[in-house]
Amino acid sequence: MGLPAYALQWRIDATPAELGRPYRGLSLTYYAAKIWAEGGYNFTGNKSPQPMIPIIGYWDDHDKVPWMLPQVYDYMEGWDTVERENPMVQESYNLCCYLTCYGKMQNSDFGSIHIDRNGEPDSYTDGVMVGNGTITLSSNDGTAEYNFNIAQSGVYDIAVNICFLFWDKNNINISLDGNEKTFTEKCLWWAYWRKTCWLILAKG
Repeated sequence: MGLPAYALQWRIDATPAELGRPYRGLSLTYYAAKIWAEGGYNFTGNKSPQPMIPIIGYWDDHDKVPWMLPQVYDYMEGWDTVERENPMVQESYNLCCYLTCYGKMQNSDFGSIHIDRNGEPDSYTDGVMVGNGTITLSSNDGTAEYNFNIAQSGVYDIAVNICFLFWDKNNINISLDGNEKTFTEKCLWWAYWRKTCWLILAKG
């Protein structure tokens, strides 16, 4: 007959000498477990730090049993967060609450911006669709041209805002004053697929 008046204290082996011992669970009464939870017993011999708060206790509503964790002074799950940013979301798995992400949001930062153009080109060929300040390359032969002049000589960086649309269209070629650069994304890395991202066309 089982009565709700006992408990088990599961030892966590800490050194190689403790490994291999046959029994890890030590029997104790429910009343003794209650004293452990209230700090009457402790692992420090009543010495600091925090000798009277050795265990955190919580109720496992799935198994309908109480648990106590020794020498844990703060126990939090992902859902206990005060705030979070997109695309981080709350989800549960295997009875635990987690924060998780299924993608990344690029954190871009610029210094002094001397020229800021949208995606509408000065000229383009067939195979290019223009709309809402962007272009879409619908074929491998489509090209678009952008002209801009920097008023003062100096050292500048040029960044482009692009998007890799589909798995079979992962290359974009951009030429700056005749120097061509190919931007590509590998199919195994999908964080920027179908999202716009800032990439460096020319630096310095």
